[in-house]
Amino acid sequence: MGEKKEANTKKQAIMGLIGVVLFMLSDLFQLFTGSLESHRTGSMALVDTAWADMASWRFPLSIALAIVATPLVLLGFAAVKRQIALTRPKRAGVIYGLGFLITIGNLLSQGIFAMQPVLYQAFAVDGQASLAVKSADLIGYTYYPIYIVLYGASFLLLPIIYGFGILRKRTIYPRYFCLFTSMLLLPLGTLLGNIAPGAFEWLGIAAPNLGFLCMFLFALVYANKEKAQQPAAQLQFQETAPEESAAQAEQKETVKA
Repeated sequence: MGEKKEANTKKQAIMGLIGVVLFMLSDLFQLFTGSLESHRTGSMALVDTAWADMASWRFPLSIALAIVATPLVLLGFAAVKRQIALTRPKRAGVIYGLGFLITIGNLLSQGIFAMQPVLYQAFAVDGQASLAVKSADLIGYTYYPIYIVLYGASFLLLPIIYGFGILRKRTIYPRYFCLFTSMLLLPLGTLLGNIAPGAFEWLGIAAPNLGFLCMFLFALVYANKEKAQQPAAQLQFQETAPEESAAQAEQKETVKA
């Protein structure tokens, strides 16, 4: 039975890794400008003038990749939940709940934000540049508050709950794994993408998913060590259980007497 669970964890972790890569590709198709002249405009600087020169097929492909990625990423979070639950079942449930919210929110974000360049291109082709900016701005205004909440859940709340458990040795993972969370990897990738956009623009775009990539990779690596790597607190509980049972038996004998 244990080997079957480990095999399931491996499969779920691999599916999760594939899903994260697909989300990264979805972001790249939607945001990567490369050699195109790029300039941010609009009242919230959410409109990129490079949209006018991007191939129109990129945006529906971005949405399609996100749709395929969503169930795969949820499987990855299921693998993480299974391993966290070995020692902290409640924390595991919270992590999976946040993962579910973030993944569905990511899918929604991909669809909504893909509409910005689509509308921008449609109006820009007709020579209505100002209307193109206003329509893209309107989408940003409407959805941005929700996006901020999802952003906070993805890169602050989830990494804190996940990383804090690792740091306090409440999981099967080694303590240094807490360095590979979105809270640390996102700023690093974004910084490199801004400092050297020619070489690292792709990294800046992929940065939001790097933390999830590491989570699922750790789940895959530790799928065979779920029993052997239980923390000392769990082992101590297992060792003291027989003593507690003996004490209860002695108490029952006293009551009978």
